Amino acid sequence: MSRIVIIADARLGHVWSSALARDGHDVVCVSDSLSFQSLFEGDSYEIVIIDIDRPDWGETMLIPQVRAAWPDSKIVAVVANYDFRNSAVYQMGLWTPDQVLLKPLAIRLLCTTVSFLWAQIRSQEIREIVTGGFFGDNPIAKAPKLSNLASDPEDEHRLDY
Repeated sequence: MSRIVIIADARLGHVWSSALARDGHDVVCVSDSLSFQSLFEGDSYEIVIIDIDRPDWGETMLIPQVRAAWPDSKIVAVVANYDFRNSAVYQMGLWTPDQVLLKPLAIRLLCTTVSFLWAQIRSQEIREIVTGGFFGDNPIAKAPKLSNLASDPEDEHRLDY
């Protein structure tokens, strides 16, 4: 399944990561800013879940940092009593989560949201594989079509049956 990082306090992160691990996801939980910064030195993650109600981490400034480090990752922002539309980050266009979930958060809703995002990621990967075989630099895509050959009277390979 997907590789997920959860950025939340230890207790909440443990509850969320346990539920997602039961669904088969590979989950890493980060509860302090030092561990958060060390994440960027390693591999990327397909899904990032951020508990926005963390004033000690600069609240919504986490999203632009994650988006800059892993532009293809899906970001889930979990908020409680925070009106993100009035924040400077939102007004500058840096508030770019793919999903926003409100607290109190039902674990099943979190798992369903992650499953939905994982399905989006997989369908995009499959689409790229399929279209990569028929378009672009593929030599078959550059070959002349039979309809073009038959319509050119000067072509020695004309198909007249």
